Amino acid sequence: MDGSLARDASNQRPQVLAPLFEQAVEELERMRYFRDLLQLGYRHALKPEEETGTLRAQRVSLGIPLPELDLVPLWSCRTPDGKLSIPFIDFLLTQFLESLERFRRDLREARRARAMLRGNPKSSGMRREARAVEPAPASLPALEDRYLPEAMLARLCGTNGVLSRILRRCENRVTGGTMASARTGHA
Repeated sequence: MDGSLARDASNQRPQVLAPLFEQAVEELERMRYFRDLLQLGYRHALKPEEETGTLRAQRVSLGIPLPELDLVPLWSCRTPDGKLSIPFIDFLLTQFLESLERFRRDLREARRARAMLRGNPKSSGMRREARAVEPAPASLPALEDRYLPEAMLARLCGTNGVLSRILRRCENRVTGGTMASARTGHA
């Protein structure tokens, strides 16, 4: 964090929180991408006659080097017995959850950094801890047929599904008090 200890000209406080905020926002964008991709696949499986968009631009801007993910909506389908299949669903859910964990870690580090700026002795090991944390390596998606009940996917990928509710809570943390104070360096 040595390079991030730039001084804010207005109040001369170290600005160690900005990089943590940026990392949290990046993880939020990754979660949004994986949620949106699952929703596109879900909607296409329900209504294959409707046009689906692509999230290629988002995938590229996030640095995800897996072009096969662009085909998730087109490869999603419904079986005659009503079950749905979204390709790479295990991979997509794993990536969403890993981003959620990194987002939560960034929030914890921001709280520790704020405490350190206030001189809290419990936070003295924050720099050492931050250097020790490395993201888990991403596994590659495997294409396999997994057919799940429509109701289960609706609860997961639907407009107000679990993934959307998790994402909204994370967005509220960023726009609300937790990360808003981290951006300014104020508790």
